Amino acid sequence: MIGLNWLMLVYCTLSIVSRFVETRYFRAIGAATLMVVYDFALEPAAIHLEMWSWSGGAVPLQNYLAWFFIAFIFSFLADHFRLTSRENKLAMPLFFIQLCFFIILDLWIFAAKLWDF
Repeated sequence: MIGLNWLMLVYCTLSIVSRFVETRYFRAIGAATLMVVYDFALEPAAIHLEMWSWSGGAVPLQNYLAWFFIAFIFSFLADHFRLTSRENKLAMPLFFIQLCFFIILDLWIFAAKLWDF
């Protein structure tokens, strides 16, 4: 499932960025940046739900760097082979619905820890 979600995220982020950026290289950078923002929201919830853990409890910087690098490569290749569409009206809502889901879940987890419920 993680692989399928990565494919969906690469498609969505590249479709979003393609609406605003003309240069292939900068589109890949923009898409990779959106992927890292997504991961930043995903990590606290995934750790709390015991989907995975990190030694020391904190997410290492290398995780975000790896997300950026891998997302950049995938986005650049997807763009090179024209596997996305600027006209996809569902890409932006789908990405932001998932992002908001994790942000709300993170806030809920934070509130639960604060008020211990």
